[in-house]
Amino acid sequence: ELGDPGVPLGLADLSPRPRTVSWFPFPAGATLVSCSDGVTEARGVTGAPYPLEGRLEEWTAVSSWEVADRLTEDVGRYTAGEHRDDIAVLMVRRTD
Repeated sequence: ELGDPGVPLGLADLSPRPRTVSWFPFPAGATLVSCSDGVTEARGVTGAPYPLEGRLEEWTAVSSWEVADRLTEDVGRYTAGEHRDDIAVLMVRRTD
């Protein structure tokens, strides 16, 4: 659990509190997924937020390229094509 993610990159001047550094285990074979608010703030037709964590847990056995593709396509389906923001995904995998 990393806690509050803070403000998006490049917007630190808008935050009333200073940035903090978090350390966490990142073992070989692990993948770090970073995405824009087009994903984290996506809402379904009922207004429910996109279930990012649950979806990523379902895709642990697929490649990083495929996760990025699935994520983009799944957000589109979940929101019924009502994108209110851009979607950017950055994945970093630690190798042996």
